[in-house]
Amino acid sequence: LGPKDLPVDAQYGPAGEGFCAQSCVVKAASTMIECQTAQGTGALHRWRVGKFSHGWESALSGLSDTTSYTRPVVVGVEPTLLSTYGGETVVLTGVNFGPNETSFSGCKSREEKSETINLPNPLVEYSNGNGLRFDAKDCVMAAAHTNILCTSVIGVGTNFRWMAVVDGQSSDVSTKVTDYKPPVIESVEGPGAYGSSTSGGDAFFVRGDFFGPLGAKHINLVMYWNSGLGENFYASSCSVSQEQKAIQCFSGQGIGKNLRYQILIEGQMSNVGVFDGFYAQPSLFSVKRTPSVSLNDADTRGYTTVAGIGTGSVVQRDEIAILDGENFGPTNATWNVVTGTYGSATVQYIPRNCFVTISHVQVKCSVAPGAGRKHTWSLLIGEKQPGSP
Repeated sequence: LGPKDLPVDAQYGPAGEGFCAQSCVVKAASTMIECQTAQGTGALHRWRVGKFSHGWESALSGLSDTTSYTRPVVVGVEPTLLSTYGGETVVLTGVNFGPNETSFSGCKSREEKSETINLPNPLVEYSNGNGLRFDAKDCVMAAAHTNILCTSVIGVGTNFRWMAVVDGQSSDVSTKVTDYKPPVIESVEGPGAYGSSTSGGDAFFVRGDFFGPLGAKHINLVMYWNSGLGENFYASSCSVSQEQKAIQCFSGQGIGKNLRYQILIEGQMSNVGVFDGFYAQPSLFSVKRTPSVSLNDADTRGYTTVAGIGTGSVVQRDEIAILDGENFGPTNATWNVVTGTYGSATVQYIPRNCFVTISHVQVKCSVAPGAGRKHTWSLLIGEKQPGSP
């Protein structure tokens, strides 16, 4: 390597060329050279030393004798709240992002044909603990070593941490996080929102903003409720049908009116939409003793008596009314309370123990003690009062 204090040349890169070390001098005769590194990026750079203008240079250093730059570190990210539409400028601040230059040509003169290193633009991604990952676009080094500018992409979700990849070296994810804007709902429309069958399956649209890309992937739920019932109803098969602006769903089974709406997209809850949706008015078609026999001779006591088999005792049985119709809601739902009345213009009776026996289409009640004929019936399903047959 020459005598002590001899100035020499040194360069390094993936193939031993590209970055030109500065102020190189022999510090220990024939055994050690000391240099200042050039600004640069990357890892596992190999070295050549010598007096290049004299045509003297060493062999390429071994694979175990390499130099790497310190990995980039992301310190800050702005803005912290992103539009779900994407297209916003995002600034990453940090250290060890690398120089502004896009190429380096080592120490040799043009005539000496030194190899040129072309540095790639930085790559930036952001991800969260729910498995969402997005690649920022058009990233460039805005200020040497400290600032990267990128463009956000369409997305949804929260708690994104950012990682920069500079010349193959990845940073750790940032401690700073960003969120996309939460969804905003503005209206609902369609038969599934206004007049759905209590069995569900009717289409409706939720309209608003910041719903994200097309498809069902990011929608956690669409729900609606009436506070008086104390039960949430959930739409099915929901999908963003108009990018950012509309979600199509199908109503679930339920009952009631004055429904409020809310959606959850990738863990972000929307505002509550007070849109007063409602299920279809229940309709009552017939009142019978059995499915094939009309109830036109009910016992005035509200019950009948029969002899117990083999005991000689008398068994009392409620007089049962079977009411057929539609939009009665589901069976076995504690919130689907059924009440009823029947009678005439001068007297009204309240049947006992009304409940849905066949989802949405049949109710059974125990007849109350009373008298008279040609009674008309009404049922109250949740908060819905049907017409009388």
